[in-house]
Amino acid sequence: MLKADLNFVEALPVAALGILIVLLALALLAIIFRIIASITARKKQAEPLSEKAAPAVPEDDSVTIPAGPRKLVYDCDDKTAAMLMAIVCDELGKSPDELWFKSIRQIKDNQGPTC
Repeated sequence: MLKADLNFVEALPVAALGILIVLLALALLAIIFRIIASITARKKQAEPLSEKAAPAVPEDDSVTIPAGPRKLVYDCDDKTAAMLMAIVCDELGKSPDELWFKSIRQIKDNQGPTC
């Protein structure tokens, strides 16, 4: 039976046991989460894309772009915008006609203008 008034030396093993129980419970939860994550990852790999989930790809490889005039570059010169688009294409490994840039804007901060 526990005494109501424990001194510091008598309370240390009780506190250590409590901390150990909490750490074991957290370790058990981490193991359970890893098992669940691996099961869901396997299910995602095993499931083929259904007709609803697959993106609609036109048969003639054409992309429909909304009609009408659009402004692509805001507050930035055309040379810099072209360079940015070329860098993005190179980094993604795609050709420029595979990407669709919606807009290019200059971000102004205290360090000076950058595009």
